[in-house]
Amino acid sequence: MKATLSRTLWTHVACLSLWPVFLLAGTPDPVANLSACKKGWSTCERSHLTASELTEVARADHARNVVACRRGAEECDLSGLGPAEAVALAVAEHDRNVSSCTDGIGACDQSALTPAEARDVAMHPRYRTVRRVDPHRVGAG
Repeated sequence: MKATLSRTLWTHVACLSLWPVFLLAGTPDPVANLSACKKGWSTCERSHLTASELTEVARADHARNVVACRRGAEECDLSGLGPAEAVALAVAEHDRNVSSCTDGIGACDQSALTPAEARDVAMHPRYRTVRRVDPHRVGAG
């Protein structure tokens, strides 16, 4: 009986001493939570952010979206871009296409080139080397 009472007492003491841990287990560290939200991590708990922190997170989300769009990533949301950003993205995509056509690396859409760019691409040594391949010999072994 005495052992049972002692064990019960220690169980209660342990539970009472650990209650703050259990109470705080569901509450994220505010600094770590803000960082997770700014990085777009799934561990982010937006409901625990202040109004100013929500503004910071929105800016970080927007910046991440702009970078994703510039990379041509699937997660790009074009509707989230402002007019100036959309124009800058179109210019960057055009420049990337010109570079791909000139270097012969990557997808090249020649129909998107201006007449001057098409002439420059045709005159580029890399392009001429690639074009010199006899199409009748391709696949002949």
